[in-house]
Amino acid sequence: QRTYATSLKEQVEQLQTDALMARFAGAREKLASDPHRPLYHYVNPEGTLNDPNGLCYWQGHYHLFYQAYPPEDPRQHWGHALSDDLVHWRDLPLAIYPGIEDKCFSGSTWVETDRVIAMYHGTSAGNMVAVSRDPLLLNWEKIPGNPVIPMVETDERGRPYRVYDPCIWGEKDGYYSLSGSYMDGTFFGDCRMAQHLFFSQDLRR
Repeated sequence: QRTYATSLKEQVEQLQTDALMARFAGAREKLASDPHRPLYHYVNPEGTLNDPNGLCYWQGHYHLFYQAYPPEDPRQHWGHALSDDLVHWRDLPLAIYPGIEDKCFSGSTWVETDRVIAMYHGTSAGNMVAVSRDPLLLNWEKIPGNPVIPMVETDERGRPYRVYDPCIWGEKDGYYSLSGSYMDGTFFGDCRMAQHLFFSQDLRR
């Protein structure tokens, strides 16, 4: 995972010689003749693709994140693409890499004046928070205290809660997160789907 500069000019220059960007371009060129590959809708440059996440507008650009499976580490990462018009997309380096969470599942972003907050499900760890402040959202820092909503031991009915795929937003009094869940049964079976609402003033507790 590379650390990038914090000015737009320097970031653009770095991307021109970035090894991962060159690899993505090569993969796109190789797959360009595939008649089954989408031409209009965004599709990732290599590997398989899963849920789109965290669509946001930051400093003049739209950002799309998605579950990417890089061949050198096929666990879910957050892939990243950039657009000026929501039609034409440019690849950017992978944004969020798995760590204690093992895999980076789905989530959302919340844009503030000086930063973008990503909240996502970190599989067996729980729900995680990462923050970026740079022009192209290339550098993401996971905040201390992750997972901010840890997985907990539940009874057979799913109490007190199970969590996955959170949505985050801010209000005047703090941050709220709505997280998918299920109770009273087996997932994809006879369960009741549920949503759990969490609140924090500092993103950590």
